[in-house]
Amino acid sequence: MQQSIVEQFCDLMASHGCPPKSFSDIVPDDRRGRIACQMDKGAEKTITYQLKIDGNFGVGWFHSFKFGNAGQTHTFTSRMGKDFTSAEKEAWVKASAIAKLKAEENRKKKEGRQDRMANRVETIISRLKPAEGHPYLSKKKIQAHGLKIRNKGRELVLPIYQPNHKPYSIQRICPDGTKLFLCGGRIKGGYYPMTSAKEEKSIIIIAEGFATAASIREASGLPVICALNAGNLEPVAKSVRHKYPKSKIVIAADNDRYTKDSKGKPYNPGIEKASKAAKAISGVVIYPDFPDNNKGSDWNDLICAEGDAQWHKKMQPLLAARGGVSSSVDVVSPPRTAWILAGEHTSK
Repeated sequence: MQQSIVEQFCDLMASHGCPPKSFSDIVPDDRRGRIACQMDKGAEKTITYQLKIDGNFGVGWFHSFKFGNAGQTHTFTSRMGKDFTSAEKEAWVKASAIAKLKAEENRKKKEGRQDRMANRVETIISRLKPAEGHPYLSKKKIQAHGLKIRNKGRELVLPIYQPNHKPYSIQRICPDGTKLFLCGGRIKGGYYPMTSAKEEKSIIIIAEGFATAASIREASGLPVICALNAGNLEPVAKSVRHKYPKSKIVIAADNDRYTKDSKGKPYNPGIEKASKAAKAISGVVIYPDFPDNNKGSDWNDLICAEGDAQWHKKMQPLLAARGGVSSSVDVVSPPRTAWILAGEHTSK
Protein backbone atom coordinates (compact mmCIF):
# COMPACT_ATOMS: atom_id res chain seq x y z
CA MET A 1 0.00 0.00 0.00
CA GLN A 2 2.73 2.46 1.01
CA GLN A 3 4.72 1.58 -2.11
CA SER A 4 1.74 2.63 -4.29
CA ILE A 5 1.34 5.98 -2.51
CA VAL A 6 5.05 6.73 -2.76
CA GLU A 7 4.91 5.86 -6.45
CA GLN A 8 2.05 8.34 -6.95
CA PHE A 9 4.05 10.96 -5.08
CA CYS A 10 7.05 10.40 -7.37
CA ASP A 11 4.84 10.55 -10.45
CA LEU A 12 3.50 13.93 -9.34
CA MET A 13 7.06 15.21 -8.95
CA ALA A 14 7.89 14.01 -12.45
CA SER A 15 4.78 15.67 -13.89
CA HIS A 16 6.06 18.98 -12.53
CA GLY A 17 9.48 18.52 -14.14
CA CYS A 18 11.51 17.38 -11.14
CA PRO A 19 11.60 13.56 -11.06
CA PRO A 20 13.50 12.21 -8.04
CA LYS A 21 16.80 10.53 -8.80
CA SER A 22 15.87 7.40 -6.84
CA PHE A 23 12.48 6.01 -5.82
CA SER A 24 13.98 4.75 -2.56
CA ASP A 25 14.97 8.28 -1.51
CA ILE A 26 11.36 9.04 -0.55
CA VAL A 27 10.81 8.25 3.13
CA PRO A 28 7.15 8.67 4.26
CA ASP A 29 7.99 9.54 7.88
CA ASP A 30 6.21 12.94 8.01
CA ARG A 31 9.56 14.70 8.27
CA ARG A 32 11.02 17.27 5.93
CA GLY A 33 13.66 15.73 3.69
CA ARG A 34 16.07 16.81 0.96
CA ILE A 35 16.64 14.59 -2.09
CA ALA A 36 18.28 14.74 -5.49
CA CYS A 37 16.48 15.32 -8.79
CA GLN A 38 17.44 13.24 -11.85
CA MET A 39 18.99 16.34 -13.46
CA ASP A 40 21.08 17.29 -10.41
CA LYS A 41 24.83 17.19 -10.74
CA GLY A 42 27.37 15.99 -8.19
CA ALA A 43 26.11 16.27 -4.64
CA GLU A 44 23.21 18.57 -5.46
CA LYS A 45 19.88 17.89 -3.75
CA THR A 46 17.38 20.39 -5.11
CA ILE A 47 14.06 18.89 -3.95
CA THR A 48 12.60 19.38 -0.48
CA TYR A 49 9.63 17.18 0.44
CA GLN A 50 7.50 15.81 3.25
CA LEU A 51 5.22 12.77 3.03
CA LYS A 52 2.98 11.13 5.62
CA ILE A 53 1.10 7.86 5.12
CA ASP A 54 -1.72 6.87 7.46
CA GLY A 55 -3.22 3.54 6.47
CA ASN A 56 -4.59 3.92 2.96
CA PHE A 57 -4.25 7.71 2.85
CA GLY A 58 -1.17 9.78 2.07
CA VAL A 59 -0.58 13.51 2.24
CA GLY A 60 2.53 15.56 1.52
CA TRP A 61 4.21 18.34 -0.41
CA PHE A 62 7.38 19.00 -2.37
CA HIS A 63 9.35 22.00 -3.58
CA SER A 64 11.98 22.10 -6.32
CA PHE A 65 14.64 24.79 -6.08
CA LYS A 66 15.99 24.30 -9.60
CA PHE A 67 13.96 22.21 -12.05
CA GLY A 68 10.35 22.06 -13.20
CA ASN A 69 8.16 24.70 -11.55
CA ALA A 70 11.09 25.92 -9.47
CA GLY A 71 10.12 28.03 -6.49
CA GLN A 72 6.60 26.59 -6.23
CA THR A 73 5.36 24.26 -3.51
CA HIS A 74 3.09 21.46 -4.73
CA THR A 75 0.75 19.51 -2.44
CA PHE A 76 -0.17 15.83 -2.68
CA THR A 77 -3.03 13.72 -1.37
CA SER A 78 -3.91 10.11 -2.05
CA ARG A 79 -7.12 8.22 -1.48
CA MET A 80 -6.49 4.54 -2.11
CA GLY A 81 -9.80 2.97 -3.19
CA LYS A 82 -12.04 4.47 -0.50
CA ASP A 83 -14.76 7.10 -1.00
CA PHE A 84 -15.17 10.01 1.39
CA THR A 85 -18.15 9.81 3.77
CA SER A 86 -20.39 12.86 4.31
CA ALA A 87 -18.72 13.53 7.65
CA GLU A 88 -15.28 13.28 6.07
CA LYS A 89 -16.28 15.66 3.29
CA GLU A 90 -17.58 18.22 5.81
CA ALA A 91 -14.43 17.93 7.89
CA TRP A 92 -12.32 18.27 4.74
CA VAL A 93 -14.14 21.48 3.69
CA LYS A 94 -13.60 23.03 7.14
CA ALA A 95 -9.96 21.98 7.20
CA SER A 96 -9.44 23.36 3.67
CA ALA A 97 -10.91 26.74 4.66
CA ILE A 98 -8.61 26.94 7.65
CA ALA A 99 -5.67 25.87 5.51
CA LYS A 100 -6.43 28.60 2.94
CA LEU A 101 -6.45 31.28 5.63
CA LYS A 102 -3.21 29.95 7.01
CA ALA A 103 -1.68 29.81 3.53
CA GLU A 104 -2.58 33.45 2.88
CA GLU A 105 -1.05 34.44 6.19
CA ASN A 106 2.11 32.50 5.36
CA ARG A 107 2.21 34.06 1.86
CA LYS A 108 2.23 37.57 3.31
CA LYS A 109 4.92 36.62 5.78
CA LYS A 110 6.97 35.05 2.99
CA GLU A 111 6.68 38.19 0.84
CA GLY A 112 7.86 40.26 3.77
CA ARG A 113 10.87 38.00 4.26
CA GLN A 114 11.64 38.12 0.53
CA ASP A 115 11.46 41.93 0.49
CA ARG A 116 13.97 42.03 3.33
CA MET A 117 16.08 39.48 1.48
CA ALA A 118 16.09 41.73 -1.62
CA ASN A 119 17.69 44.50 0.42
CA ARG A 120 20.28 42.04 1.67
CA VAL A 121 20.99 40.80 -1.85
CA GLU A 122 21.53 44.36 -3.12
CA THR A 123 24.07 44.90 -0.35
CA ILE A 124 25.85 41.63 -1.15
CA ILE A 125 26.10 42.41 -4.86
CA SER A 126 27.32 45.95 -4.30
CA ARG A 127 30.30 44.63 -2.34
CA LEU A 128 31.42 42.04 -4.88
CA LYS A 129 33.93 42.53 -7.67
CA PRO A 130 33.23 41.69 -11.33
CA ALA A 131 34.25 38.20 -12.41
CA GLU A 132 37.19 38.11 -14.81
CA GLY A 133 38.15 34.44 -14.79
CA HIS A 134 36.80 31.24 -13.29
CA PRO A 135 37.15 27.47 -13.93
CA TYR A 136 33.45 27.22 -14.82
CA LEU A 137 33.75 29.94 -17.45
CA SER A 138 36.81 28.24 -18.91
CA LYS A 139 35.11 24.84 -18.99
CA LYS A 140 32.02 26.24 -20.69
CA LYS A 141 34.09 28.46 -23.03
CA ILE A 142 32.08 31.58 -22.20
CA GLN A 143 32.58 35.11 -20.93
CA ALA A 144 31.38 36.43 -17.56
CA HIS A 145 28.65 38.75 -18.91
CA GLY A 146 28.52 40.88 -15.78
CA LEU A 147 28.70 38.13 -13.14
CA LYS A 148 30.32 38.85 -9.80
CA ILE A 149 32.89 36.80 -7.88
CA ARG A 150 33.01 35.82 -4.19
CA ASN A 151 34.55 33.43 -1.69
CA LYS A 152 38.11 34.32 -2.73
CA GLY A 153 37.35 33.73 -6.38
CA ARG A 154 35.83 30.28 -5.91
CA GLU A 155 32.20 31.16 -6.67
CA LEU A 156 30.50 33.08 -9.45
CA VAL A 157 27.48 35.12 -8.37
CA LEU A 158 24.49 35.67 -10.66
CA PRO A 159 21.90 38.24 -9.46
CA ILE A 160 18.30 37.12 -10.02
CA TYR A 161 16.15 40.11 -10.97
CA GLN A 162 12.40 40.56 -10.62
CA PRO A 163 10.16 42.96 -12.61
CA ASN A 164 10.34 45.64 -9.89
CA HIS A 165 14.02 46.27 -10.77
CA LYS A 166 15.40 44.51 -7.68
CA PRO A 167 17.49 41.33 -7.39
CA TYR A 168 15.58 39.09 -5.00
CA SER A 169 18.07 36.25 -4.91
CA ILE A 170 21.42 35.10 -6.23
CA GLN A 171 22.69 31.93 -7.82
CA ARG A 172 26.16 30.78 -6.82
CA ILE A 173 28.07 28.74 -9.39
CA CYS A 174 30.92 26.59 -8.12
CA PRO A 175 33.96 25.49 -10.18
CA ASP A 176 32.47 22.01 -10.70
CA GLY A 177 29.21 23.48 -12.03
CA THR A 178 27.16 23.03 -8.85
CA LYS A 179 24.55 25.79 -8.65
CA LEU A 180 23.13 26.97 -5.36
CA PHE A 181 20.34 29.47 -4.71
CA LEU A 182 20.27 31.82 -1.74
CA CYS A 183 17.98 30.34 0.89
CA GLY A 184 14.84 32.46 1.27
CA GLY A 185 15.24 34.39 -1.98
CA ARG A 186 12.54 34.67 -4.64
CA ILE A 187 13.25 32.65 -7.79
CA LYS A 188 9.91 32.31 -9.60
CA GLY A 189 9.74 34.83 -12.45
CA GLY A 190 13.35 35.85 -11.83
CA TYR A 191 15.90 36.15 -14.62
CA TYR A 192 19.33 37.45 -15.60
CA PRO A 193 19.50 39.67 -18.71
CA MET A 194 22.34 39.70 -21.24
CA THR A 195 21.51 42.84 -23.18
CA SER A 196 21.77 46.60 -22.99
CA ALA A 197 18.99 49.14 -22.54
CA LYS A 198 19.58 50.74 -25.95
CA GLU A 199 19.95 47.49 -27.87
CA GLU A 200 17.46 46.71 -30.64
CA LYS A 201 15.06 43.95 -29.51
CA SER A 202 13.03 42.78 -32.48
CA ILE A 203 14.25 39.27 -31.57
CA ILE A 204 14.78 38.17 -27.98
CA ILE A 205 16.14 34.79 -26.91
CA ILE A 206 15.19 33.11 -23.62
CA ALA A 207 17.31 30.20 -22.38
CA GLU A 208 17.48 28.12 -19.21
CA GLY A 209 20.95 28.19 -17.64
CA PHE A 210 23.64 30.86 -17.60
CA ALA A 211 26.16 28.93 -19.72
CA THR A 212 23.57 28.25 -22.41
CA ALA A 213 22.43 31.88 -22.44
CA ALA A 214 26.04 33.10 -22.60
CA SER A 215 26.92 30.80 -25.53
CA ILE A 216 23.87 32.00 -27.46
CA ARG A 217 24.64 35.63 -26.69
CA GLU A 218 28.18 35.23 -27.97
CA ALA A 219 27.11 33.26 -31.05
CA SER A 220 24.25 35.55 -32.07
CA GLY A 221 24.85 38.99 -30.59
CA LEU A 222 21.10 39.09 -29.88
CA PRO A 223 19.47 40.02 -26.56
CA VAL A 224 19.35 36.93 -24.33
CA ILE A 225 17.50 36.35 -21.07
CA CYS A 226 18.59 33.60 -18.66
CA ALA A 227 15.49 32.10 -16.99
CA LEU A 228 17.55 29.83 -14.68
CA ASN A 229 15.51 26.63 -15.15
CA ALA A 230 12.85 25.02 -17.33
CA GLY A 231 9.99 25.69 -14.92
CA ASN A 232 10.77 29.40 -14.95
CA LEU A 233 10.62 29.76 -18.75
CA GLU A 234 6.91 30.50 -18.92
CA PRO A 235 6.67 33.26 -16.26
CA VAL A 236 9.79 34.94 -17.65
CA ALA A 237 8.50 34.64 -21.22
CA LYS A 238 5.18 36.24 -20.27
CA SER A 239 6.97 39.14 -18.62
CA VAL A 240 9.20 39.68 -21.65
CA ARG A 241 6.19 39.45 -23.99
CA HIS A 242 4.39 42.13 -21.97
CA LYS A 243 7.34 44.48 -22.21
CA TYR A 244 8.00 43.73 -25.91
CA PRO A 245 4.61 42.80 -27.49
CA LYS A 246 5.90 43.06 -31.09
CA SER A 247 9.20 41.21 -30.65
CA LYS A 248 9.88 37.71 -31.91
CA ILE A 249 10.58 35.66 -28.77
CA VAL A 250 12.60 32.50 -29.23
CA ILE A 251 12.83 29.88 -26.46
CA ALA A 252 16.21 28.14 -26.77
CA ALA A 253 15.24 24.85 -25.14
CA ASP A 254 17.46 22.24 -23.56
CA ASN A 255 17.13 18.82 -25.20
CA ASP A 256 16.93 16.55 -22.13
CA ARG A 257 16.64 13.42 -24.26
CA TYR A 258 18.14 11.08 -21.66
CA THR A 259 15.87 12.10 -18.78
CA LYS A 260 13.32 9.57 -17.52
CA ASP A 261 10.36 9.86 -15.20
CA SER A 262 9.93 7.90 -11.96
CA LYS A 263 8.71 4.87 -13.94
CA GLY A 264 11.72 4.88 -16.22
CA LYS A 265 9.85 6.27 -19.23
CA PRO A 266 11.48 8.92 -21.48
CA TYR A 267 10.70 12.47 -20.35
CA ASN A 268 12.11 15.65 -21.90
CA PRO A 269 11.35 18.53 -19.49
CA GLY A 270 13.50 20.99 -21.47
CA ILE A 271 11.48 20.77 -24.68
CA GLU A 272 8.15 20.23 -22.89
CA LYS A 273 8.46 23.32 -20.68
CA ALA A 274 9.85 25.42 -23.53
CA SER A 275 6.94 24.43 -25.78
CA LYS A 276 4.45 25.37 -23.08
CA ALA A 277 6.13 28.75 -22.58
CA ALA A 278 6.25 29.44 -26.32
CA LYS A 279 2.57 28.57 -26.72
CA ALA A 280 1.65 30.98 -23.93
CA ILE A 281 3.31 33.95 -25.64
CA SER A 282 3.12 32.99 -29.34
CA GLY A 283 6.82 32.34 -29.41
CA VAL A 284 9.10 29.88 -31.17
CA VAL A 285 11.11 26.94 -29.80
CA ILE A 286 14.46 25.79 -31.13
CA TYR A 287 16.54 23.04 -29.53
CA PRO A 288 19.89 21.42 -30.33
CA ASP A 289 20.17 18.10 -32.19
CA PHE A 290 23.08 15.94 -31.12
CA PRO A 291 24.92 13.10 -32.85
CA ASP A 292 24.86 9.75 -31.04
CA ASN A 293 28.38 10.22 -29.70
CA ASN A 294 27.51 13.51 -27.96
CA LYS A 295 25.74 13.11 -24.62
CA GLY A 296 25.09 16.84 -24.23
CA SER A 297 21.69 18.40 -23.64
CA ASP A 298 21.88 22.16 -24.21
CA TRP A 299 23.16 24.73 -26.70
CA ASN A 300 26.34 25.31 -24.70
CA ASP A 301 27.18 21.60 -24.93
CA LEU A 302 26.68 21.64 -28.70
CA ILE A 303 28.50 24.90 -29.37
CA CYS A 304 31.47 23.84 -27.23
CA ALA A 305 31.73 20.52 -29.08
CA GLU A 306 30.87 21.47 -32.65
CA GLY A 307 30.74 25.25 -32.95
CA ASP A 308 27.74 27.46 -33.65
CA ALA A 309 26.86 26.34 -37.21
CA GLN A 310 23.66 24.52 -36.15
CA TRP A 311 22.53 27.52 -34.12
CA HIS A 312 22.86 29.85 -37.11
CA LYS A 313 21.13 27.35 -39.40
CA LYS A 314 18.09 27.09 -37.13
CA MET A 315 17.98 30.83 -36.51
CA GLN A 316 18.31 31.84 -40.17
CA PRO A 317 14.58 31.54 -41.01
CA LEU A 318 13.68 33.59 -37.94
CA LEU A 319 16.19 36.28 -38.79
CA ALA A 320 14.88 36.37 -42.37
CA ALA A 321 11.36 36.95 -41.02
CA ARG A 322 12.56 39.63 -38.58
CA GLY A 323 9.90 42.06 -37.62
CA GLY A 324 7.88 40.50 -34.85
CA VAL A 325 4.84 38.36 -34.17
CA SER A 326 2.32 37.73 -36.94
CA SER A 327 -0.86 39.78 -36.56
CA SER A 328 -2.84 36.58 -37.09
CA VAL A 329 -1.55 35.14 -33.81
CA ASP A 330 -3.01 36.14 -30.47
CA VAL A 331 -0.43 37.23 -27.91
CA VAL A 332 -1.04 35.95 -24.39
CA SER A 333 0.09 38.52 -21.82
CA PRO A 334 0.01 38.65 -18.01
CA PRO A 335 -1.86 41.46 -16.21
CA ARG A 336 -0.55 44.89 -17.17
CA THR A 337 2.34 46.23 -15.11
CA ALA A 338 4.81 49.03 -15.75
CA TRP A 339 8.41 47.89 -15.68
CA ILE A 340 11.56 47.52 -17.74
CA LEU A 341 14.06 44.71 -17.92
CA ALA A 342 15.82 45.28 -14.62
CA GLY A 343 19.57 44.99 -14.60
CA GLU A 344 20.12 45.53 -18.33
CA HIS A 345 23.80 46.00 -18.93
CA THR A 346 26.19 46.04 -21.83
CA SER A 347 27.64 42.62 -22.61
CA LYS A 348 29.53 41.29 -25.55
